[in-house]
Amino acid sequence: MTEVTLTKLAEPPVEPPVALPPTETAPAVNTVKNLPLIVMPEADVVEENLPPTTEQLKDATSGTETAQGTGDIDIIAAPEASAPTITEKALEVETKTEAPFVTVEQQPEYPGGLDALRAFLGKNLNYPRSAASAGVSGRVYVSFVVNTDGSLTDVQVLKGIGFGCDEEAVRVMQKMPHWRPGKQADRAVRVKYNLPISFTLE
Repeated sequence: MTEVTLTKLAEPPVEPPVALPPTETAPAVNTVKNLPLIVMPEADVVEENLPPTTEQLKDATSGTETAQGTGDIDIIAAPEASAPTITEKALEVETKTEAPFVTVEQQPEYPGGLDALRAFLGKNLNYPRSAASAGVSGRVYVSFVVNTDGSLTDVQVLKGIGFGCDEEAVRVMQKMPHWRPGKQADRAVRVKYNLPISFTLE
């Protein structure tokens, strides 16, 4: 028969509890009693049931009881409103313009359609002398944005032919009347539009 001897393990040393530093009580501020408003007959109104006045709240905060503070901390007052600077005024007025659409449900249109646009270009487009004497002809591709009010902005030449034709195309575009704006979901939006303007020698 085998004999088994059990030995008792030594118990782990008991560490003394860690002492926490004493918690400091928050410094108190003056408080003024401010209870919910109750409608009552004028004869029953007592001064202690009235809401605090602005004079009382100058050096105190609102609370459930009126109490004298220790004065250890200052009441955090809201900063006084200052008059807006010129820059701040400008920022208030400035509206964020959204990026123009490239394709929309209803494209912008010159008033009267393509025939009216061709008539306007035929009447107002002048063939530059330098282009005529050099025998230059071709198309100037112009890009522009039709705004929500139909005005044209950001007029740029995408592809030109030179000899004064590019500048003439931009001049005529800036002289154009307002277009009918493009629409997306039945709302007038800014649309980027490309237009070829032909210069042909007769």
